[in-house]
Amino acid sequence: MKTVLFNDPNLSNNQIFFIMNQIFTHEGLKMEAAFDAADTQSKAASLKPDIILLKNAVDTLQVLKDDPTIKDIPVVVLLPSKSSASYVQKMLDRGAAAALTMDSASILQVIDKINEVLGEPAIIREQ
Repeated sequence: MKTVLFNDPNLSNNQIFFIMNQIFTHEGLKMEAAFDAADTQSKAASLKPDIILLKNAVDTLQVLKDDPTIKDIPVVVLLPSKSSASYVQKMLDRGAAAALTMDSASILQVIDKINEVLGEPAIIREQ
């Protein structure tokens, strides 16, 4: 099972994390939580996740990409719905493997993007 380290400073609501974790687990992904740049950097170094999912964390992305011990872990960034194309490009230029806006990405689309970045086959779901 692949491990996803999810950084969201608002993850204090354990119920939301629990629901997301259940969906990720059902889709074959183990989810770990981090709350800020330092926590994400520390957990990335100790857990060595397969991928990191950041929720609008520009500063955290920079911290991760500046750390030689974890800079090669791919990062997918979830951006606010009104993010401009140039802002999305800025995240990619800073080292994100992919960037999605939250208005256009369902949780299953996020999982599909994670699998794509990891080189995993697409999941076929029944409608």
